[in-house]
Amino acid sequence: MIEWLERAAEELGLTIERDYEVQLPEQAVLRATARVLHLGGPMGMLVFERYDDVKPLADRLVEAGFGYTILDEPRADEPFNLESYMEMTTDWGWSGPIDSKPTWLDSDGAGVIN
Repeated sequence: MIEWLERAAEELGLTIERDYEVQLPEQAVLRATARVLHLGGPMGMLVFERYDDVKPLADRLVEAGFGYTILDEPRADEPFNLESYMEMTTDWGWSGPIDSKPTWLDSDGAGVIN
């Protein structure tokens, strides 16, 4: 899953940080599979593989400015589909500087690659 997410980020001009650690006040360190900058919340979109990993801290993550999502490992026979990653990241919403917004995100939020 992380390899496809990194590939999509590269092709879409997004920044991803693998194995991102979040330290919330009064909590242990929470490790996300990745953080995608400028999407989902001011602090970025955290990607987890299991909801159980994030469930007890979900509200605190949002309060801290993160978005979060759960992504499953793709099936072995599933082909990489850039359009599905465009749709997914478009749904997360752009939260970065407007002058850094990728050109494939048009003004109404729909993903389009020219």
